[in-house]
Amino acid sequence: LAPIIIGVAFLVGGTANPLYALLLAYVNDYLDTERMAGASGALIFVNGIGAIAGPLAIGWLLATIGPRGFWLFVAIAEVIVSQGLDSLQGLDSVWPAGS
Repeated sequence: LAPIIIGVAFLVGGTANPLYALLLAYVNDYLDTERMAGASGALIFVNGIGAIAGPLAIGWLLATIGPRGFWLFVAIAEVIVSQGLDSLQGLDSVWPAGS
């Protein structure tokens, strides 16, 4: 069981850690130079909110459900992020680069 948990943790960390850099690069592709600093600040702000709310939510789930609460939280967070990224797919027609 331990090798499976280590493998899953490796996959979760490998997909979650680079998200900030990838999202920042994606957003900057659609912004003028003047707007990039503001967008970066907004992403850092959202990242900070997640850094505050995430441990609180995981702590509550661990107390309520037990150790499986951590993986439930990770699964829910990954689904929310993937749905958010999926909603950005049609952005090219709505918000062309340089506008």
